[in-house]
Amino acid sequence: MDWNTLDYLAAALLIGGGAGAYLLMRRLVARPGIRLLAGVAIIGAVALVWVQLAVGIF
Repeated sequence: MDWNTLDYLAAALLIGGGAGAYLLMRRLVARPGIRLLAGVAIIGAVALVWVQLAVGIF
């Protein structure tokens, strides 16, 4: 695998954006059950975008 600067930038933005979304969600959501579901949804979205960028599943 040959990563260039753009690949590292995309990975950093994806991880940083996911972490930022998670931190924002933790501030806004008080109920633990909803917080868990929202966290799983954020992780799933980041994973789906990562896989799409890596191998192009769609």
